[in-house]
Amino acid sequence: MRRHYEVIFLIFCIFLSYFTVQSIEILSKSKLERCEKASDSDNDLNCTRKIVLNMAVPSGSSGGEASIVAEIAEVEENATDLMETVRVPPVITINKTAAYALYELTYIRDVAYKPEEYYVKTRKCDRDAGANVVKICERLQDENGHIIEHSQPLCCPCGPQRRVPSSCGNFFDKLMKGKANTAHCVRFPGDWFHVFGIGQRSMGFSVRIEVKTGSKVSEVTVGPENRTVTSKDNFLRVNLIGDFVGYSNIPSFEDFYLVIPRQGEPGQPQDLGRNFSMWMLLERVRFTLDGVECNKIGVSYEAFSGQPNFCASPFWSCLHNQLWNFHDADQNRIRRKQLPLYGVEGRFERINQHPNAGTHSFSIGITEVLNTNLLIELTADDIEYVYQRSPGKLLSFTIPTFEALTQFGVATVSAENIGEVEASYSLTIAPFLPPKTSVNGFFESIENIWNRIWEGLVDFITGKTCRQKCSSFFDFSCHIQYVCMSWMVMFGLLLSIFPTVLVLLWLLHQKGLFDPLYDWWEDHLWTDEQRIRDTRRHNKDIHVNRHHELGARQHKHNAHKKRTIHQEHRHRHSGRDTEYYHYLHHVHKDKSKHRGSKKTSVMQQVYLDGVGNTKVGHHGHRKERDHGRTVKITSQK
Repeated sequence: MRRHYEVIFLIFCIFLSYFTVQSIEILSKSKLERCEKASDSDNDLNCTRKIVLNMAVPSGSSGGEASIVAEIAEVEENATDLMETVRVPPVITINKTAAYALYELTYIRDVAYKPEEYYVKTRKCDRDAGANVVKICERLQDENGHIIEHSQPLCCPCGPQRRVPSSCGNFFDKLMKGKANTAHCVRFPGDWFHVFGIGQRSMGFSVRIEVKTGSKVSEVTVGPENRTVTSKDNFLRVNLIGDFVGYSNIPSFEDFYLVIPRQGEPGQPQDLGRNFSMWMLLERVRFTLDGVECNKIGVSYEAFSGQPNFCASPFWSCLHNQLWNFHDADQNRIRRKQLPLYGVEGRFERINQHPNAGTHSFSIGITEVLNTNLLIELTADDIEYVYQRSPGKLLSFTIPTFEALTQFGVATVSAENIGEVEASYSLTIAPFLPPKTSVNGFFESIENIWNRIWEGLVDFITGKTCRQKCSSFFDFSCHIQYVCMSWMVMFGLLLSIFPTVLVLLWLLHQKGLFDPLYDWWEDHLWTDEQRIRDTRRHNKDIHVNRHHELGARQHKHNAHKKRTIHQEHRHRHSGRDTEYYHYLHHVHKDKSKHRGSKKTSVMQQVYLDGVGNTKVGHHGHRKERDHGRTVKITSQK
């Protein structure tokens, strides 16, 4: 079974020329289809699946160039209606050249731009007269010395009613000099023009399609003369179907001749030139191809000399309606801000700008903006998809009232994407079922309530919903919303770790586990001044204890002793401090050994000397060094 996919485009247009295009149109649902190979075709794609795009590419402004970039971003499968984002979107670049109408040209002959009639007044006019008599109207010869027929002068007698009115003079002038007359002739000075017949027209443009997938680039170029093209790597195939509606204002010049200035030798030109201001399109009836008709373009010596009643005809007869007359008429219209009637320039755009312009074709730009229908096929075997999920929120849901037994209704739904990525949403509306009111309906309601309670309890214990909805452990709002039991237990255990650690450290401190660390700290990091201050603090503590045990009298005596000790201590040398702190260190260690036992009597001896050196230990131990007495202090732990 063939699987069909709808391809949806995210399209943005980039225009690389001076012209712009409003938009690109997707004519039909583009699909991802299976590739089919035909035995008699060499343009098949080498693929299993392909993306088929039916696109309408418009021309630029006034039919000019256009450039479009389209990206295939998402794919929708008809079977599941799921949007699938392409991981590496193919980028299609379309460049359409300006459209033009191309006409075939056939060279006919050369004609003079402005034939002129000359006359010479003489008294000896004759057909064979030389230049000394008839001057410019002398009979002409070709390059081979042969006389050109009908180029001889035409003689007319004098008189007021002649071709050129002239005086015949008096009787003596006629007798002595001869009878006066005029010699007439036609000559072709100045520019000459080529005359071309215009054949059938054809449309001309080209469309270049480039597809980039990752680092791979495929391109083809199609046009009216080459409608179906496959890329060299068989990845891309484009078929130019045609243009919609068709062009309506393309002129047909089959009844016209094109005349252009002659730049070189007579005959078939090698180059048409670019002097478009002198190019003219004139009706064929205005020309005489054999030159025997008067007052037409291409008049010859024969037509001029063969005029009936030549001498009675007006001057310049037979030489009207020539090229210069039509050109001057156009110039007068242009000066009056009007469009020319015969000239090409000003009537048409992009004259002869088609590719490979030569002497056998002529083109004008097409100003209509029409769409070109393209059928683009590209291989889709290596396409990968990216799945994006984003939460949505229903803003409003409105269903207008409709009558009973209505087959369908219209609902207005407003949704908002509250996530961080683009996503599409589908809405499913379940049919309304009225609640059951019978006894069976009551028990079913009870059963439903029990099932919901049981499912909620199981979900609360197992935490299945929490694992699906809450991805992060520290997503407090999610865990609280779905009442996650496992998360609450884990979070409670995490919080109980801190007070447990503090209590454990305090108990270890009471057990004396950290006393060696304290000793090491005092021995290595304390200074002498810190030790002295600590000694004085403990000395004060011992005197306070003795005050409570020995009474007021002993307190006075000891206070006097204490002042004496401190006064003498100021005069001691620093050398004795070293010996004293060495003693304190050993006393401190002795006390640490007895801290572990409870309800044990400890006898501490404090030696006090009357006038000697008295030092108090860090833990309340004092030893009399010279003379003193022993005070027994018993403490219960």
